[in-house]
Formats: sequence, C-alpha cells, structure tokens
Amino acid sequence: MACAVRDFVIPASCIVNADQTQVIYSSGDQKTWNASGERQVHVLGADEKRAFTLMVAVSGSGALLPFQAIYAGKSVRSVPDKNTPGYSEAQQLGFLLEYSKTKTYWSTFETMCCWVSDILAPYFRAQVEKNHLSTDQRCLLQLDCWSVHRSARFRTWMRANYPWIIFDYVPGGCTGVFQACDVGIQRVLKLAIRNAAHADVVAETVHALQSGIEPQYLVNDQSLPTLRRRSLNWIIQAYHAVNRPELIKKAFSLCAVPDSTFNLSYESLVSVAARQALMDTYASNPTLYQALTSGAHTFPAIEPGEEYDELPVEDEEGDLDSTVDELCELILDARTVQDTLQTVSGIADSEAESEAGTVVPPTPSVRSTRSGRVPRRPSRYSSTR
Repeated sequence: MACAVRDFVIPASCIVNADQTQVIYSSGDQKTWNASGERQVHVLGADEKRAFTLMVAVSGSGALLPFQAIYAGKSVRSVPDKNTPGYSEAQQLGFLLEYSKTKTYWSTFETMCCWVSDILAPYFRAQVEKNHLSTDQRCLLQLDCWSVHRSARFRTWMRANYPWIIFDYVPGGCTGVFQACDVGIQRVLKLAIRNAAHADVVAETVHALQSGIEPQYLVNDQSLPTLRRRSLNWIIQAYHAVNRPELIKKAFSLCAVPDSTFNLSYESLVSVAARQALMDTYASNPTLYQALTSGAHTFPAIEPGEEYDELPVEDEEGDLDSTVDELCELILDARTVQDTLQTVSGIADSEAESEAGTVVPPTPSVRSTRSGRVPRRPSRYSSTR
C-alpha cells in the first residue's frame, strides 16, 4: 500500500477498506430466567440462523461510506420497503438495500458490482473533485481474500470498468491485524445493532403488557418480515455509532507490523521511514521491489465454477454488558491490536484488582478468531440467570 500511495500520490480519502459482515436477526444474549435445576431451558435467539449481510467501508481519512445491506430473496419484497420506519433517513445516508436473487443472503458478484458502481466509485469521484485532483487520479481499495473478492470474474470486471481503482488484498488469516474494519469497526457496529434490536424487543414487550396481555402469554414477534423491517433502524443506529473519524483512523493505525513502527495509518504510509524501507528493498531485493511496483496480484483468482465460501460468524457476547461509548473508548485507548481484544468489563475488573493491591497475572497466549479476537467460552457451557 505504501508503494501505491507513493507512486500514484494517493490521498488518505482515496484509500478505502471494505468488509462484509453477517448480521443475525435475533441473536439474543444467550441468557434467560428459569427455575433452578431445570434440564431444558429455552433461550430466545439461541438457535437463530436467519441473517443478512452488511457491507461496511471506511477511508484512511476517517470517512464512513454508506452501507450496503444484502437480504436473502428474489424480489423487492425481500428488502425493507418505503413504508419502513427509517427508510427516508437510510436513503439520505446513501444506503443500498439489495436482495441477493438467491436463497442465501451472501454477497455475490452482482452485489459486489453494485456496491462498487453505486457507493465506492461515486465516493472516490467526489473526493477527487473535492481535492481538485486530476480526473485520472488512482484510488486504492483494500479487500480481504474472500472468494467473491478475488474471483477472476470480479477482477476482470474491475479492470474493464474501473481501471483507476487499485485493489489490494489483506493476506489470508491476517484480517484481525491488517484490516481496519475488523480491527476497530465491526465490533462497535455489532454492539450498536444488538442494542437497537434489544430496544425493539423491550418496546414490544412493554406495549404488550400495557395492553393487558398476561406475562405468561406474551410472545415476541420473531417473524422474518417484522425483523427485516426493524433491521433498517438497526443499521442506521450502527452507522451513527461508528461514524467517528477518530475511531476510523485509529482502526487503520492499529493495523501494525509487529516489532516495527509501520502501520496502515496514512501518516505511516507516507512517512520518511516507509519511503526509506521501499528504497532499501530496491537495493537489497530487486525482485521483490519489482513485484511491489508492478501492481500484479499475487493471490490466485477463483475460477468460474468454484464455490464461494460463506461469511464466518463472529461471536460478540463479551461486549453485551458494555455501552457503545465504552467500547469506542477502549479501542481509542488501545496501543496494539491485542489491547482491543479485551472486554470493557475485563479492564474494569483488572483495574479494581490493581487498586486493591492484588497482583494481576499476565494474560496467557490464546488462540484468536478470524478477526483476531479471543474466542469466548461456548454459550452452552454458560449458566443461565
């Protein structure tokens, strides 16, 4: 990325990292009230499989691009309609609501093309005009190695329609350390969505009780049409929660090379040290330097006929007792990616123990998830309350 920024004089606003994430319609918090000793306990949302895909993108200058939401279905009836609460605001924010034209909610070649044409390219062109750059200004798109992104079909389409957009891939298994969306954005976004969804359930429950329904007969509406309509407000609330330039730029700066001063912040990409490292590479390893400056993709493309893999599911249960502001503060205070793996409650407990004079043992090495976070204990082993 530093090489492309240097060679094509790419400004921070023309560098974008994008990532798809799965949003469960009714995930619950894996906890409930029940009589002690019961062998079978029903937890609302524990087995929820219904979901939609949200495409999130941020720029190196701290901008949050409009969301693209992809719903399973084959007609316009599969997406929130114009009468859905929040629809006008979603339109003003530039959201793109699409149906997958398949039985799944996964992103496809077609939805990726729509996102590039309707959200990414207009954003880049607006930045070029705003900064008085030439019409052939190069821009940079960073994606992970998900199969849709590196398919031969998508690459060919990008070269034919948007040759001025350079796309760079996050190495496989490294999204938790080199992808800004995973490092500092998705976690806050997921918490904001859960909070908004929970508020809907609370409002529905209170309304039912006030209307005279006995508590034992109250059943929350978990139908797909209802949840789909509510989802629009969820992502609007999530957009406002993560639309913080300081948080977005912090996410880029936390994408750091271990044991070095280099990271993906614009300040680091254009630093004297980065330029010197490129020149040192030219002198010590001409072959590598040629590969860096050629613009050729080293990741093998997915050929036609190969299946696209499903988006992984992320576990966010550890943040349920935190507020969005508390989680943002945790990320803003972080010095490394490892610092962001903690929970707000965990930090509070550690500080309390330290103030009490208790020696806090060092955190042991642990395996991390795709996004680099610590995997939490499976919910089936958690006690109910």
